[in-house]
Amino acid sequence: MTSSLSVHGWFRAGLREVFMRDGAARFPGLDGLRALAILLVILFHGFFFTQYAFQEHHQFPEFADQVPRLLTWVWQGDKGVDVFFVLSGFLMGWMLCGEHARTRQLSWRRFYLRRWGRIYPAYILALLLYLPSGRNIEYFWANLIPVNNLISLEKIYIPWSWSLTIELQFYLLCPLLVWAMVRSRFGWLGVLGLTGLAVLYRGHTLLQHPEIYQHSVLDLYLADDREGVLSYMGGLYTNFIARCPPLLCGLLLGYAASTHLEKLRCWLNRPGLPEGLVLLALGTLGVIFSFETYVPSTNNPAWSNNAHFCYILLGRPLTGLAIAVLVVLLIVNVRLCWLHGLLGHKAWFPVAQVSYSMYLFHPPFLFLSFGLLHGTSPVSTLSLGDVFSVIGLGTLLCFAFGCLTFILLERPCLRWVRQRTSSTYSSAVAKSAHESR
Repeated sequence: MTSSLSVHGWFRAGLREVFMRDGAARFPGLDGLRALAILLVILFHGFFFTQYAFQEHHQFPEFADQVPRLLTWVWQGDKGVDVFFVLSGFLMGWMLCGEHARTRQLSWRRFYLRRWGRIYPAYILALLLYLPSGRNIEYFWANLIPVNNLISLEKIYIPWSWSLTIELQFYLLCPLLVWAMVRSRFGWLGVLGLTGLAVLYRGHTLLQHPEIYQHSVLDLYLADDREGVLSYMGGLYTNFIARCPPLLCGLLLGYAASTHLEKLRCWLNRPGLPEGLVLLALGTLGVIFSFETYVPSTNNPAWSNNAHFCYILLGRPLTGLAIAVLVVLLIVNVRLCWLHGLLGHKAWFPVAQVSYSMYLFHPPFLFLSFGLLHGTSPVSTLSLGDVFSVIGLGTLLCFAFGCLTFILLERPCLRWVRQRTSSTYSSAVAKSAHESR
């Protein structure tokens, strides 16, 4: 009986941690960005996966062409991954630079143990649950190392896990970049330079493969050009160098916020500056999200190779920069009450808290929801209501599973890792304090 009560109390404590935000939360506004990011990704995949529901190959482009212009932004939902990259880069910069400021050293062991405890338990569960699919099991190892973004998209064990691999690869580089920034007054310029080089790499890839920007996604789909799709995905979509600008933007922001927070706050509180920056950031996102990517270029008077080139070259880097601007406005607590109220509302917190698990498991739940609502047979037509009902049910099921994963797996593993690393960290702090006397 006592054991049952203790388990019940433990589970209730986990539920509270999912649904009740700590009143001392340092940056509540970031919860809104994190929640919006996962909801954008789920919405995008909900529309994108409709291609597997139709009876005929041409029916998906016809459906995409009929999506109202007001909903063009749903095809930009994959930018939610770039939002995650900015937030991840910021968190790494904030933690590592803050640790160096307190202890005058960087504990790589502590960093990697905590990252392992945050990422791998739920990730390994996803890898194991995906085994019954029987798809690309021979490449299971590429997810564990992880290098699955270096192989063809057709061979990736879990197709949507490439973004997690990019983040894990960034973790390998992150402490070295932070070390360069904290040890040199102008180290941040090196990271800024790497960001610029990554954008140049995107441009070089586009010039080497002009078919990527001379055709829309639907052109490649209609032509059944698998080679063109894989060329685009391997060169720009799943490539670490091409996708790292948002991560580096977040890292630079984390460094600036942890070492010069008061200077940032004074500078951003100048009259009119925060208002101008938020309008610029939201305007940039508005332009990017209004760009029509899922339209055929043939017989489309609005199509422009030059515009498409600029969009593919700068769309993701500018998304990362705009999100970084919003992040800095949220963390320095400038006079934008509406922005803090909107993104910092407590309603976002539960979704933000389980967003990682939701990302790992949302595609199977979207397919499950489609089967529950429309059966397993291919369909000839789908209405917007049909698609949104699938997305709504899939999101609810995914959220519920994410809560269970967080409570039963993520939370215990994180607590265990923190206990294992906290004693080492306390010793380092004490040693640093003693040496500074």
